[in-house]
Amino acid sequence: MLPFKFPFYGNKYNYVAIGSNGGIYFVDQYLTLGNNCIPASPFGIQSLIAVYWDDLYPNYNGTDNVYVAIVGEAPNRIFVVQWEDVMHCCSDSRGRVTCQAQLFEGSGDILLLYADPSLEAGSEATVGIQRDSSVGLNYLCNEARLHPGLAVLFKYQPACPTTWDVYFGTDPNAMELIGSDLTKPFCDPTPEPGQTLNRGTRYYWQVTAKNCCGAIDANNWTFATVNTPPVADPGDDQTVECACNTQQGTQVTLDSTGSSDAEGTPLTCTWTGPFLESPVQGAAPTVTLDSGCPGEYVITLIVNDGIDDSEPNEVMITVVDTTPPDINCPANLTLECPADTSVEATGSATASDTGGGVTVTHSDQRQQSCGNAGTLARTWTATDESGNSSDCVQTITIVDTTPPEFEFSVTPSFLWPPSHMMVEITPSWTVSDDCDAQPQVSLVGIVMSEDDNNIGDGQTTGDIEIGEDDSIYVRSERSGANSGRIYTITYQAVDDCGNATVRSATVSIPHDFKVLASIADRWLRSGPTGSIQVDFNRDGIVNLTDFARFAENWIK
Repeated sequence: MLPFKFPFYGNKYNYVAIGSNGGIYFVDQYLTLGNNCIPASPFGIQSLIAVYWDDLYPNYNGTDNVYVAIVGEAPNRIFVVQWEDVMHCCSDSRGRVTCQAQLFEGSGDILLLYADPSLEAGSEATVGIQRDSSVGLNYLCNEARLHPGLAVLFKYQPACPTTWDVYFGTDPNAMELIGSDLTKPFCDPTPEPGQTLNRGTRYYWQVTAKNCCGAIDANNWTFATVNTPPVADPGDDQTVECACNTQQGTQVTLDSTGSSDAEGTPLTCTWTGPFLESPVQGAAPTVTLDSGCPGEYVITLIVNDGIDDSEPNEVMITVVDTTPPDINCPANLTLECPADTSVEATGSATASDTGGGVTVTHSDQRQQSCGNAGTLARTWTATDESGNSSDCVQTITIVDTTPPEFEFSVTPSFLWPPSHMMVEITPSWTVSDDCDAQPQVSLVGIVMSEDDNNIGDGQTTGDIEIGEDDSIYVRSERSGANSGRIYTITYQAVDDCGNATVRSATVSIPHDFKVLASIADRWLRSGPTGSIQVDFNRDGIVNLTDFARFAENWIK
């Protein structure tokens, strides 16, 4: 029997059984053989204190090595059980155990002391307490953690009563305490008859359970008095201009100011629909329509008075596109003929639109000035998906400042003998122009290096004649007082824009045959072997025509 009632897991015991295998039991039984980990139910034992639960052998030499003592005076007595120098069963090779258990009358605490836990040090033992086979507390189980001087304390926590606090109010975050430290739950805060509640108001109450251990748990409830739901009014249907291709997008400002509540409660407005911010709250929010391109967008408004939602109401937003695109023409250009006026060469217009895709086209109107020069007016048109369009004009000016390519010669270019006879001179030329298919070639004039009636020319005049058909005749003569005569014949090629190229050719008459002979001698010696003459006009035949060309060059 215990000298006092000892509390253990809510029960008070006045007796214990002490086992040889290191256990104290609150039943008239004891453990034998090996240990189990707590919680366990070996041999039907439920409540126990495992001081050094192992297969111990206290009376190996016929002497009982388990001692019991009571220390102190009531109400603070200590019940002491000590296992001293106890051998492990069947072998003394693992050392011997000396340990003690103290049960405190005043506090209900359990203190386990280990003077010598043997070489085993708990590696095959259990230390802990157990209420039954389902509830217990292991300090260790089969772990070598015991060492000399170790103390293990199990503090007793007496059961404490549960009390309740009750809160009530209209703000769940600031309810009023209407009952404190109640000994039973208070779960019905319904007002008593004659007590008035606000109409259309939501009420909250909370019941909080607590105990002396500091454990707290709470439940919350709410109810509302009779309420008339509010009415949502999303305003009149709206038509807005498309801005879907802008950074801002197509925006519309909504209006719920027509919404109402029978009790006058402030309303929370919630808008949903095809807009980027959906859902959004507010009386008059500005929202960005999803895509925002022309079409119809239905937006729904629901208002709430803090208790009930209204029926949903809708507003129609119609997006239209009446704004033409912005168009930018390429720069005006001035180009030399011939000119590449293609779009690839002269640039293309660019366009943007607030309401969708844009198609850019162009048309050309040409005004010719001279040749192939003139002005090209290129009209660019940008058309959006709604048919709105805008134009701009690019002016491309083609000018011709380049004269024709013109080569000119005459035949014959050398006359002999000086017979005073008129000889027809035949002009020939090649002409081309990039901007005029047929440049005009005309005679500019003919001059000669001597006067018309010079001394020693046979006293003839009218040495140059130009026929009505533009035929040219010059007199084959020269003054005996000079070194010879040269006729210079000048032609010009003029294109349609007035650009001109002037070229001249000469007809020569030497002073005498000595000069001609000298010319012939040089011509004859112009061949690489002294006997083969040069084909100066490159017609494949060496003849007097080549001699005349050589003579002309030599005289020059």
